[in-house]
Amino acid sequence: MKSFIALIMGAIFVAYAADVMAGENWKGKIYWIIWGENKIVQANYDGSNRMLFARTHKYPIALIVDEKKGIMYWANNGRSWRIKGIKGSIQRCQMEDCLNTTITIVEPGKIVLPYGLTLDGINGHLYWSDREKDLVQRSKLDGSDLETVLVLRDERKLPVQPVQPEGCKIDEENGVLYWSEKNANRIGRIKLANLRLPYTPKESDYIVTKGLDSPTRIVIDKSRHKLFITERYPKKISWVGLDGGIPNEIVNAISGWPTGLALDRKTGKFFFTTIYPHEISSVNMDGTGLKKISNNPGAYPFGMFFVPKSE
Repeated sequence: MKSFIALIMGAIFVAYAADVMAGENWKGKIYWIIWGENKIVQANYDGSNRMLFARTHKYPIALIVDEKKGIMYWANNGRSWRIKGIKGSIQRCQMEDCLNTTITIVEPGKIVLPYGLTLDGINGHLYWSDREKDLVQRSKLDGSDLETVLVLRDERKLPVQPVQPEGCKIDEENGVLYWSEKNANRIGRIKLANLRLPYTPKESDYIVTKGLDSPTRIVIDKSRHKLFITERYPKKISWVGLDGGIPNEIVNAISGWPTGLALDRKTGKFFFTTIYPHEISSVNMDGTGLKKISNNPGAYPFGMFFVPKSE
């Protein structure tokens, strides 16, 4: 009997050790930014077993994980909202040991106020929206070859109105870029192939122009042909088809301003962060099952991301 138990325990230990060695300990987790504490944390699906994952430059705001290569990237604002002098930056790390592998790939000051970081692993680019300059920019995965993709503010039209892009996502297989404009209350989409850069979008490039109120974060789900959107006012999550249209409400009973959105595509469950109050919640794609995961996620939680377990 003792030998049988020892055999079972040995098998469990070997399986656990193999899992850790393969880097699987970072999968099946949720990640979010604590903007006010300059760090990123990791937790289980239900918010339990929270731990420090990364230390960052000042005021991180957006993150993305390359699940195939096991690399996390994140963008830092470099300032608080009340302090002048903006020095944005981008960092990355290996998921197996982020605290000891963090490097800076875009140095502070080379970019301004990056939001909505997204990954094109096929073509080897990072994209982000610059809320301060009303731009969408990109670089190689090592931070090199930084260039402007979209110029969203039309300086020829007076008075100049900032559009404040916050959301930015790419359909890498099809080479299609989506972005949200918080002040202009619209969503744009552009095919990147043969696009002459920098490009100023035309009216026909906007796929959602009505029914939104301060759209911020966006998430693509190609299997369901949907684009999910958080709206700051009146604090809700909505969806439209990938071709656009009128937004359909999922949930509006959100206690605070939504600042991060992640999707478990397999189960159809959203995770999202809010501020005022600072909370993390989950909700089903049909709007049911709204549940608070944490009412103490840190000072100003942002930038939610979910990494599923390996199949």
